[in-house]
Amino acid sequence: MKLLIQAVAASLSGLLFFGVLLFWPAGTFDYWQAWVFIAVFTVVSSGPTVYWGLRQPEVLRRRMHSGPLAETRTAQKVATVGIVAMVVAMVVAIGVTLGGGGMAVAKKQANAPATTDGATIEATALPVAPGKIGEASAVCPSNKRALGGGVVQSGPVRDSRVRASGPLNASGNTAQTQSGDLAKQWYAAVLNFSTGPRDFKVFAICG
Repeated sequence: MKLLIQAVAASLSGLLFFGVLLFWPAGTFDYWQAWVFIAVFTVVSSGPTVYWGLRQPEVLRRRMHSGPLAETRTAQKVATVGIVAMVVAMVVAIGVTLGGGGMAVAKKQANAPATTDGATIEATALPVAPGKIGEASAVCPSNKRALGGGVVQSGPVRDSRVRASGPLNASGNTAQTQSGDLAKQWYAAVLNFSTGPRDFKVFAICG
């Protein structure tokens, strides 16, 4: 019975150890993956511990004296320490990513007000002659920026190909649009390889 009590105490210490590894890097207890891990660990470890404590105490005794210090050969000690270190690093990394990093950021994004509130659409007609490439830009008002955009064909979609579609800064020039610039318009270029004229529209979502 004394051995069984020691085993239960060791299991509780293991739970505390994993709890610190999981919740401390995450910075929150609102981390369901960690609770699932602890529940699975408890079920998987408690069953054999109780069985061995009642039926095969010698097996439980050997199990409780395992680990790097119990190994007799240096190679085994190094391998055991390496495995433990990898498990600890993996658990901490997952806690930081899912608990403290990814989930926290996701919650902030979910609770943040939508940036598209009050967004409007600016549309520019783009007629393209047969066998030609047409270009046009839908420009946002001065107090708004382009949040997205695109180009669509008026009527059946056929015999055309979008050659370019993307945001530009206030210059309206691809070469002068750089990383970090405010998107002020949406530019599109379309090839009409049909035998007749085609009408398109360039849209910009402004907000």
